[in-house]
Amino acid sequence: DDLSRCRTERTWALLTLKDSAVDEYCYRIISQHHVPELIMSSFDSLVDNPESKSELYLTIDVLESLIQSGGARALNDLIKSQGFLSWLHGIISWRTVSSVFPYDALKCRFLKLVTTAVNAYTSTKFAGDGDAAEALVFYEKIPLANAVVRMCLDGGDTVGNRIDSSPESSMALLETTGNALWAIYLADKESEITITPQGLTTIGDMTSLLGKMVCHKVIFGKALASICDLPLLLGNENDLTSAKLFCELALGFILEMNTHLSPDMILLTLSRVHEVIKLHPCLGNEPKLVFQIMQCRHMAVLVGGIQIWGAFLQYLTNSA
Repeated sequence: DDLSRCRTERTWALLTLKDSAVDEYCYRIISQHHVPELIMSSFDSLVDNPESKSELYLTIDVLESLIQSGGARALNDLIKSQGFLSWLHGIISWRTVSSVFPYDALKCRFLKLVTTAVNAYTSTKFAGDGDAAEALVFYEKIPLANAVVRMCLDGGDTVGNRIDSSPESSMALLETTGNALWAIYLADKESEITITPQGLTTIGDMTSLLGKMVCHKVIFGKALASICDLPLLLGNENDLTSAKLFCELALGFILEMNTHLSPDMILLTLSRVHEVIKLHPCLGNEPKLVFQIMQCRHMAVLVGGIQIWGAFLQYLTNSA
């Protein structure tokens, strides 16, 4: 029928694009015919059609191929002119993740695209093309990181009305999530202007993410650095259980890794734990947390963070 023929033709066109876009000159021809915009605008129709998930895989692969092979022209066109990073998190901004990406493999493919796009942003400064300072502000950090966290926490593969996730697919999802969050963290570190907007990710979601990764130290470290660098979503002060577990996981990690972590990582983690305890002063009554904080003193001294560590004392003293 007509629908089947149209799907076949689109698949053929996407396969051709994926195999033929090999350098910046190819991308110039492709962009002159507004192909990237057409692919991005057609994504919504694929997302809303349950029968188009295989085409969705291919579309994601094509977009990643265009970024990787299109050189500076693709980076400037897609990321700066077309707002590709905003488009990425906008896809799930008003949808449930499972309705867009029902399979772990599809989530992994999309998270890999996020990582590729953010790494491309990091390597491109757009110097001499408008306001250089404006180019170095990573405005998409918070919504993009929140989208990545949501994708990981959504669950496993959806089969009918049940969740069916194999250990292999779960591990792959955790790894691609960690890589995406790490890329976002590094991209923001390149920014020369600091902005402090409202957070989007709750302390409960941050804690749930760390809980999934606690047995995988490398992935855990990447995720911890990224979420400690995100602003907290205020107005959720009643989530005391998550706040307590977050502090225990974060402090336990830096105590276990000790000198294997960079000073910046240790200082960032201590600052976030202090921020959480400041919101929940009653955590100063928790014996395990008090013990972990006291154990962190020598690390704080070594990395020049004794002032940050000292800020904990008022809460510990008041709880005595």
